[in-house]
Amino acid sequence: MNHLLSFNFEYLLNTLHPPLTMKRINLLIILTTLFTALTANGQSVNESIAIDCKIHDFGTISETGGKVSHRFRFSNNGNEPVTILRARAGCNCISTSLPSQPIAPGSSAYITVTFDPDYRPGHFSKEIVVYSNGNRYNRIWVKGDVAAGTHDLKENYRYNLGAGILADYKVMNFATVKPGSTTTKTLAVANDSDRTVRLDFEIERADPSVTIDSGCILKPHSEASVNITVAPTATFAGPKTIKIYPVADGRTLQPIEITFKTR
Repeated sequence: MNHLLSFNFEYLLNTLHPPLTMKRINLLIILTTLFTALTANGQSVNESIAIDCKIHDFGTISETGGKVSHRFRFSNNGNEPVTILRARAGCNCISTSLPSQPIAPGSSAYITVTFDPDYRPGHFSKEIVVYSNGNRYNRIWVKGDVAAGTHDLKENYRYNLGAGILADYKVMNFATVKPGSTTTKTLAVANDSDRTVRLDFEIERADPSVTIDSGCILKPHSEASVNITVAPTATFAGPKTIKIYPVADGRTLQPIEITFKTR
């Protein structure tokens, strides 16, 4: 256990960014001790397994370039077959492919580790714990740097209102709003076209219980946020639905519905 802890700590010191202060080093010692105790409780390192290289550096990869994979070679130097049972990582960005058959003495097999960089820009360092029969385990790591990429706006905006204007909501539910009070929510919009668009908003029947920020200029493939406020009058009671019509360069688009009720 002691040599395992020492190796993990040294690895953390050499891979984490930015450079560590003594305060962060002390914190890492505590966290590493707790993590080792939790993941290796009652277990021991599988000394029969030799791994060609326990740490793989992907280098710099693109956030939008797709998943990257590396195969770790596990060799059985013992006298008994080794069955790989499972592999666990602390991030759903990691997936693994394990050998389907036991590794016979003197033989080797591969464990494939795949990292998904999508929406994970910056440095990464991921540990994978590989469990085998006999209540044993081994550790491997992947690391690298993800260069930020540009995502398609449609990945983040579910609704196309027309004329290339996208929105993250088609119906905004303000739930219960007490008469005389106000509740504000933010609507995100985007221009998925190749032209600059003037975007304004018209409230159905100019209903005074709903207000919205003034219009904005959206450059091609840009985003913006507008605040919508619901303020029912003291005399209003019951549920209500109000439509807000986006207007792009004078063209009325599909409406966004505002729903709320009062106590």
